Amino acid sequence: GASKNKLLYNGKEFQDDVLAGTKIDWFDYGARMYDPQLGRFYTIDPKAEKYYFHSLYSYGRNNPIRFTDFMGMGPEDEVKKREPLKFDLKEIATKALASVGLNIKTPSESTTEKLKETKAHNEKQAEIRKEIKGAVKEEARNVADASEKLGTAMQATGYVAAPFTAGESMILVGAGKVVEAPGTLINYALDASDGKYVKATMDFATNTAFGALGNKVKGLENAGKFTKESSGILQFFSDAYNKALNAITNAFSNRNDEERK
Repeated sequence: GASKNKLLYNGKEFQDDVLAGTKIDWFDYGARMYDPQLGRFYTIDPKAEKYYFHSLYSYGRNNPIRFTDFMGMGPEDEVKKREPLKFDLKEIATKALASVGLNIKTPSESTTEKLKETKAHNEKQAEIRKEIKGAVKEEARNVADASEKLGTAMQATGYVAAPFTAGESMILVGAGKVVEAPGTLINYALDASDGKYVKATMDFATNTAFGALGNKVKGLENAGKFTKESSGILQFFSDAYNKALNAITNAFSNRNDEERK
C-alpha cells in the first residue's frame, strides 16, 4: 500500500521512531528536533548569542503567529518579510554624494535659520570643490609647461648644433617636438576650460599651420630638393615665427586677464 506521509507540521518530517521503548514523536527541523507536545526544541538555538533575552529552547520567540523557524536556526519575522521595499531616493543620493566627499544638506525645516545654515554649508562645499579643481588644473598646467619647455630646449639644441654636425643634430628637433606635443595639447584643453577660446584657437591654428610647413620642408629634404643644412634653416625660421606668434597671443591673453580683474 501507499507509504504514510510523514511531512506534517510546517512541512517537517515527523519522527515516530521508538527510543528506549518510547515513541519520540518529534519533528525534524534540520538543525534540531521540535517537540509539538511542549512547543519547544530539545536543544538550544545554534544562534543563541543573538537571542539571549529569550528562552534558548523556544520556537519563534514564543510567538508562532508572527515568527517562524524554518530550519531551527533562529526566528524569522514574517511581518517584516511581507512589508514592501521602500526606497528613499533623497537618502540614497545624499549617501552617494557623501561617499565622494560632497556632503550636500537639504533643509529639514522651513525656518530662516535652517535655510541660512544649509546655504552656508553648501557654499563651503562649493568653495572646497573649486579649490580642489584649481589645484588640479594648476598642477596639470605645470606639467604641460615643463613638457613644452623641455621640448623647446631639445629643439633649440638641435638647431644650434646643426652647423657643426652636418645637420645630424636635427634628430633632436624631431624628438623635441614629440616631447613638446603632450604639453601643448594639455594647455589647449586648460585654456578652453578657462574660457580662453581665442587663445586656444589661435595657438592651435598657428601650430597646425607651421607644423604643416615643417612637414613640407622635411618632405622636400627627403626628396633631395634640400640639403639637411638648408632644411634645418627653413625649419628653424618656421618654428621661430611659430613661437613668436604664440608669445604675442599669450601676451594679449594675459593683458585681457589683467583688465578683467
